[in-house]
Amino acid sequence: MRKTQIILITLFFLFIISIFMFILYNIWESEGKTLVLEKAIEDAYWAAFAGLEYGKIQALSGSTGSGSGLLSSNLRYSFAISTIPGFPTRRRITASGFYYDNAGSLVAQKRLRVDIQGVNDGIPDNESTVAGSFYQIN
Repeated sequence: MRKTQIILITLFFLFIISIFMFILYNIWESEGKTLVLEKAIEDAYWAAFAGLEYGKIQALSGSTGSGSGLLSSNLRYSFAISTIPGFPTRRRITASGFYYDNAGSLVAQKRLRVDIQGVNDGIPDNESTVAGSFYQIN
């Protein structure tokens, strides 16, 4: 009887230890996934910022429309330039940055928007960002 009790107590403690290890592993695993997602969101933001800058270059020539680009195999951006109704010398640039995993699935997306004034107003180098118009949409 004594030997059976020792075996049962040992099995009980092993069961408790295995549950504890399972919980620790899941905490560690979820922490790792959170860090990867934070990095993906940050990279998507910088891709959107690159799209915004490229859109600004296009907007300064007075053009409207859209475009896209590839920064790496995982980072892409797109932008759209439009004239703000009622303000013919202003352009609104909306850019999106995308982070894809190695399988090609979208992991994170960020959108930025900015308004530029002084485009095609006849005054060279007069373009500037409209105060307070820089938005992080998501």
